[in-house]
Amino acid sequence: MMVALLLGLTLMANVSSPQQAGSNVLFTSTTDRTNVEYKYWIQDQSDGVWKVGQNWNTGRFWNWVPPRNGTYVIGSWIRPIGKTSDWYEEASNRITFLIGDLPPQPSRLPSLLVPQGVCTPVQITANGTMPPNTNTASAASGVLRLADTAQYIPHGYRFPAEVPSGYYFGITRVHWASKYIAAAGRSSYFILYGTMTVPEHMDSPPTFWPPVTLPPNFVLDGQFSNSSSEAQNVNAVVTGYLSSDSTFANCPR
Repeated sequence: MMVALLLGLTLMANVSSPQQAGSNVLFTSTTDRTNVEYKYWIQDQSDGVWKVGQNWNTGRFWNWVPPRNGTYVIGSWIRPIGKTSDWYEEASNRITFLIGDLPPQPSRLPSLLVPQGVCTPVQITANGTMPPNTNTASAASGVLRLADTAQYIPHGYRFPAEVPSGYYFGITRVHWASKYIAAAGRSSYFILYGTMTVPEHMDSPPTFWPPVTLPPNFVLDGQFSNSSSEAQNVNAVVTGYLSSDSTFANCPR
């Protein structure tokens, strides 16, 4: 499962990236707005052209069958029903999705320590220097993977790390920043594979309650992505709980 969260709109895929060409990927858009309609876009990053995946309608779902290998960006827009402007008047969101031969299963480091009690607070930190031009369109120049920069505090496990069987990991807060990028058209993202994509320099870090829930045996990994021509010093903090209760009902908010 993949989830992209921005204020006003959540975009979710029912499977994680990567997937093979010809497979079915179901995207779902969710919002707290009422009386809205949805539009899906898709961009093949080999040519950078945005195309309509599904035009405006009240259905929240879009089933995509990727035709060939490549890196794709899927976008979702919402607008009030009755509006005629072809624009996201309420909110928008997007997910980057890789289609290609599935890599061999990575060797996974030990799971998080099995918690004592109902809730165990967990904070994940990532720090490092992100090379220039490491956006998904030019990934050959290298990306800054969390496996190379980050660790669980205080447990000390490095990415990737697997949620232990019988437990759930709930993300409650994401905050990250890099050296400021002043040039127009340049941006950086903090990407948790299979979870979310968070742009930098948000006025207030996104918080989630109920938490974004990762199921047992979910493997958390990710990277930073940078479209600037300069290297970026980056820092990210992901906060949440590990619990045997998927509702996190007894965890402090």
